[in-house]
Amino acid sequence: MKKNRHYYMLLVTAISMILLLTCAPFFHEPLVKLLSVVSYITWHSIFEFSSIIISICIFCVAYYSFEQNRNFRNLFLGSMLLLMAFIDFFHTMTYKGMPVFLVPITTSNTATTFWIIARLIGGFGLLAASIIPTGLKFRLNKVFFFILPVVISLLILNLVIYHPGVLPLMYIEKEGLTDTKILLEAVVILSYLFAVLFLIREYRESRDRTLMLLSAALIIGIFSELSFTLYVDVYGVYNFLGHLLKFTLYFIIFRVTFIQNIKRPYLDLSIAKDEIKNYADNLDRIVEQRTEQIKQINQKLLDDLEYARDIQLSMLPKKLPNSQNAVFEACYFPADRVGGDFYNIFKINETKIGMYIGDVSGHGVSAAMLTVFLNQSVKAKKDNAHGGAKEVLLPSEVLKNLFLDFNETEFKSEVYIVMLYGIYDLETRDFTFSSAGLNVPPLILNASGEVSELSIKGFPICKFPNIQNVEYHDSTVKLKNGDKILFYTDGLTDAENTQKNQYSDSRLKGQLQKNKSLSTSQLTKLISDDVFRFIGCGKPQDDITFFVMEVKR
Repeated sequence: MKKNRHYYMLLVTAISMILLLTCAPFFHEPLVKLLSVVSYITWHSIFEFSSIIISICIFCVAYYSFEQNRNFRNLFLGSMLLLMAFIDFFHTMTYKGMPVFLVPITTSNTATTFWIIARLIGGFGLLAASIIPTGLKFRLNKVFFFILPVVISLLILNLVIYHPGVLPLMYIEKEGLTDTKILLEAVVILSYLFAVLFLIREYRESRDRTLMLLSAALIIGIFSELSFTLYVDVYGVYNFLGHLLKFTLYFIIFRVTFIQNIKRPYLDLSIAKDEIKNYADNLDRIVEQRTEQIKQINQKLLDDLEYARDIQLSMLPKKLPNSQNAVFEACYFPADRVGGDFYNIFKINETKIGMYIGDVSGHGVSAAMLTVFLNQSVKAKKDNAHGGAKEVLLPSEVLKNLFLDFNETEFKSEVYIVMLYGIYDLETRDFTFSSAGLNVPPLILNASGEVSELSIKGFPICKFPNIQNVEYHDSTVKLKNGDKILFYTDGLTDAENTQKNQYSDSRLKGQLQKNKSLSTSQLTKLISDDVFRFIGCGKPQDDITFFVMEVKR
């Protein structure tokens, strides 16, 4: 029912017009008695000038809103109605009984001729407007749609006033309308009818109610034209009714163009304004909800980092394998909650101590997972059985096995590990080591205060599955009683202060030389204090990890 209500509106309009036209003769005598010729001319002029004003308003609305809505249909319709307004003005001024306009008018034919010309223009104009797409593109300046009606109206004025014999008669005194006038009114009615059909077809696609409102107006226009075919006396009831219905037609057209060009954009703007206001009113609540969600997500991330930190710390040695032959002391300062550095010092057997130090790519959870992988892999590879007897794997063998295992994992290609793995023999004082890309060499501090570097080179542990013959090389150094070795990562020497100056290996060597007599615990504390004193109020940009081994005997 609701879907078809606009069709019912057209039906009700048509039935109402039929009833009105049928009952009109009953009001002829009362109208003639009520209105004199003078008063009728007054009412006629009021209706006509009202229609003229409405037509001009329709044109102005369409003309001045065109730049915003680009509605060519309304601009064309407004231009046609402006032309009708000019001709209706000529019709009104030449109406029988009006003052002289340009030349004396003695018959009703002149006014009737202007009338039918205006109706034909309106009929074909409304028919064309119902076919024209609203968004039709054109290159003409909109001023053209003002100038053209002015020029055409002046040509028609000249033709009807000064060359009346060129056109056929439309009205004969005491006889009424001619067949030509009635036929032309039928043409106008048909143009209105076809316009209604085109508008209904468009309504089925767009469901724009203004199209049905315009269709109802055209139905009223059809019965207005029928009224003008039925009158005999220009002061009769059908002529009066025709003018009344014509005024109604123009008013509804004005309402449609006003809705489409002025009211609807403002309604859309008002709706958008209300939506923005509602959004603004709810913005604080939405922001608060989003903030709470972000806090929860952030807290979950922090909790995950804490778990990763606990995992990583559990991989570090809880107790160092100190003995009468060797003493160890370590320091670990992660830059983030979960760092990328790692180290371990462990007892292989009664005479050998294993140790490694290094750095994995990145920080956070990924670094923790790499540390777990490294710790488990080294633990599995540090001993290997040969012929039933346990033999200690050389550092180079451990690193090679680690490289091969790493390339069998699902770690991404940008992930890598750099490290140094070494074994110290407590009996022979031999330190055997191999490097997998560690970029800072361990420093040996002897009892006399001399500092030397261990020569290291090697391939990082990274994703190169096509390389199966990668080789790592072992080096051995003979240590003496009182020698100390400092193992560290680049986070120590690359630490920067607020002036972007680095701590540097030269400063580190200087501290070792000046404090050669300190114990391992004293030396590690001194290095820690010195590097953080150098950094100042800033925060380390990378992990700081190092440990010291001292040969006792």
